[in-house]
Amino acid sequence: MSTRSRLAWTWIVRLTMGPVAIVTLTVAVLFVVFSSWEATHGRDIETNSRVMTTVLGDIEYAVVGTGVPHLSIHGTRQSSYLIANIASSGRPVV
Repeated sequence: MSTRSRLAWTWIVRLTMGPVAIVTLTVAVLFVVFSSWEATHGRDIETNSRVMTTVLGDIEYAVVGTGVPHLSIHGTRQSSYLIANIASSGRPVV
């Protein structure tokens, strides 16, 4: 490998590693922030958790907030975000 091609290869590696490092750092920071949010949200739900017995079995639910309630049925991450946003505005979520 010639000196010129080695120099070109070195610059390609340098230019590639910068964006890779930035993306890796961003993902790591977002993971830490999300994990913290999820732990706090989970504690809120567990603290306010109640169980209701129905004909079809037990249902676990939580009431968070005050005012006119908003009924939300979970099952996806998006619904968790929606619930957290509504609850953070002070409206109750069942």
